[in-house]
Amino acid sequence: MVVKLSRRTAAFAALTPSWEIGGHLQINRRSTVVHRSAAKLFPADVVCVETSPLPEGLPIHSVEAEAVVRANAKRRREFAVGRQLARTALSQLGFTDASIPVGPERGPVWPIGSVGSISHTDDYCVAVAALNPPYRSLGIDAEPAVPLEEALWAQVCTPAEMRWLEGQAPDARGLLCHILFTVKECVYKFQAPVSRTLLEFQDVEVILDPHSRNFTATVVRDGIPGFPHGTPLFGQTLVSDSLILAGIY
Repeated sequence: MVVKLSRRTAAFAALTPSWEIGGHLQINRRSTVVHRSAAKLFPADVVCVETSPLPEGLPIHSVEAEAVVRANAKRRREFAVGRQLARTALSQLGFTDASIPVGPERGPVWPIGSVGSISHTDDYCVAVAALNPPYRSLGIDAEPAVPLEEALWAQVCTPAEMRWLEGQAPDARGLLCHILFTVKECVYKFQAPVSRTLLEFQDVEVILDPHSRNFTATVVRDGIPGFPHGTPLFGQTLVSDSLILAGIY
């Protein structure tokens, strides 16, 4: 599969970092299905709504439709499903039939008193929502389990991440790079509503825990409002044979 990578767009591989042998992460081929399991990434008071496959013909609010008026049918369907799931999650928090328009930074604008995040692949969509306070933001990213071309690794990884990647088993590196990307997308979605800042892949450095689903993502860029240089952010991943999820709160 040929993958084109822009500043924040790619297709990627998936891996469960399940155990360590000789200093290398090993692929767990017996990973379990994670569809309808994204709630495991968040506390119980974060509402998670998922669907697979994506249903057809869901309505959207007029204020939301402005964002996809020129989009193709596939994009309109993905957008509508994401908004409907987000609306369902918000309804469980007391927000009735809420609109979630697109803001100036192209991200969803959540009702005052709430935070949330949306992600989708071609056949899976998830939305999470919570009250604000206590949560200042949420981030979730879903990616299909396809390998990332080696030519793209250096675009996703910082120099330190590349050195770490080169120390892993050769047949696991593409999958690990996928996880790194997915985590960075998740972190981007988490910080964007707070900082109103566009991040590059190199602005966040990720450490994956080989013995658990946990990750640490450190901000390595100056001048991001609310996230000073050196800020550590903690989250988790879930992986199946077809899907990888990363969540942060």
